[in-house]
Amino acid sequence: MSKLQSVDVMVFDQRLNLFSHDPNETIRAANELDSQIKALAKQYPDTCHKTVMLYTALKHYINIKKLEVENAKLKAELDELSKALQGFYV
Repeated sequence: MSKLQSVDVMVFDQRLNLFSHDPNETIRAANELDSQIKALAKQYPDTCHKTVMLYTALKHYINIKKLEVENAKLKAELDELSKALQGFYV
């Protein structure tokens, strides 16, 4: 694994110094997060910045949980198919 590298990013007009094994991916993720937060802030201009950032984090958390459920379903399907195919190659 590559060593950690220092990466400067801007998220919601705040400069952050992060450490990453993949600086390009960290920059890409920070830019995407920045865009999402700014879009929500523009949509809800009277909402405080912390609330907008919290809402963005909650949206990501909910999406991760949905993806984990979908991943578990796909893994179960793959396991079933693998077991079924084992009968052909025994």
